[in-house]
Amino acid sequence: MNRDTVKAVIIVSALVALGYLVVSSKISGKLSRPASAPTPTSVSPLLKTQRWVGLAGYPGGISLRTAAGNNTDLLLKHNNAEIIYRFNPADKQLRFVDVDTWNNAEGEIIDCNTAQVEKESWRTKIDRGTNRLLIDGKEVSGIIGKVHLYYRYTSKGDKFAVLSANGKKATSLLSFLGEGGASGTHYSQVFSYPGLVPIGSAVELPFTTETETFQNCWSADERFIVYSDASNSRLSIVVVR
Repeated sequence: MNRDTVKAVIIVSALVALGYLVVSSKISGKLSRPASAPTPTSVSPLLKTQRWVGLAGYPGGISLRTAAGNNTDLLLKHNNAEIIYRFNPADKQLRFVDVDTWNNAEGEIIDCNTAQVEKESWRTKIDRGTNRLLIDGKEVSGIIGKVHLYYRYTSKGDKFAVLSANGKKATSLLSFLGEGGASGTHYSQVFSYPGLVPIGSAVELPFTTETETFQNCWSADERFIVYSDASNSRLSIVVVR
């Protein structure tokens, strides 16, 4: 075998080895690469509903439904008027839309006054001595804020959202508004029921309940949690993944 032949064999062997290494590395990368992490739970800024200002009286409150077809936007309607807002989870903003958008939507309507599931008070309650959420007498573990303020089950009853805060408990300014809020950073978290397993990530909310009341409401598809103040003039929307 002459020198040229030997050189050719060496070069070919080197190229084959290099090709094997490249292919092996790609296959190994595909096998070892972890699955894409799910999109984390996100939250909107505090949004103002100017067109709802002054809509006090019975029945009050708001209703929710998702838009038609593949559109994943959330629609919000005040129960005292046909004034509709549309929330886009992509840019986390509200936009005023006409009532036909609501009427032509396909999502199930949730009246936040009545449609949320309640468990027996002895089964699910916030102990006002310790400010801890108890289910069947056991504290729910993993809630970030040390003061547990409020919880809300979905209409199916298979999960619930918890509002908590890391500050000090505040007394209620008006007894009919509930037990009062708290200072410090506020958090929204979701847990499964009855497993009590956290779903998604906790998010910091853009409000405090130290001097005002905020409650929450689930959409029927369990993708949105709407936190609103007592007059529904300001709200923040959590997008659950």
